Amino acid sequence: SLLDQLWILIIIFVYSILNKVQISREGTIKRKNNYILSRYTTFKKKYDTIIKEFFHNDFYEALTYSIMIYEDFNRPRVVRWIEYLRFWITRKPHTLGIMQVTTDKFIDNEESIRLSMQKIVKDSRDIMKHYSDSPSPDANYVAFLIAHNYNPGDYKYASEVRDIFSQIATTFYKTMPDSYDEFEKIANYDYTTRI
Repeated sequence: SLLDQLWILIIIFVYSILNKVQISREGTIKRKNNYILSRYTTFKKKYDTIIKEFFHNDFYEALTYSIMIYEDFNRPRVVRWIEYLRFWITRKPHTLGIMQVTTDKFIDNEESIRLSMQKIVKDSRDIMKHYSDSPSPDANYVAFLIAHNYNPGDYKYASEVRDIFSQIATTFYKTMPDSYDEFEKIANYDYTTRI
């Protein structure tokens, strides 16, 4: 009947729309993943020496790059230039550099990375003290906790940094710590003596 044919057309229409949405979502995920891998490669070429001078373990390296990628995406170079201009005009504390470190002094991208790595180590130590009686943590969960301390109050930020970390860690690094003892060891890493 005509009504049955109309229902079939509606079902086909809805089905085709849902299929397009799925394809679009898959395309978005693929573009996001390609962006993350591309930015990691670019930043590693540019900042690998600074990061390796400070850190000597895969977990912290992967996490530093993850925060860097997220911050760079949300505060691209042009926006950072505007922040530098505002800083020079107001002379008030601003988030500066690629790592968006809050400071009352002028810092460039390299200094923002150094300051952020110190913060990552400090936050990691605080987290390990807090979770000392908990079951052994997972690397993605610890990355989430450190990212949440890096940008307090924003769980979306922490979740997205964790997702970037997960992709970078599995693509570019061999193994991540998976026990409290391993995390405690790297949290107590003494960056001042470059052990």
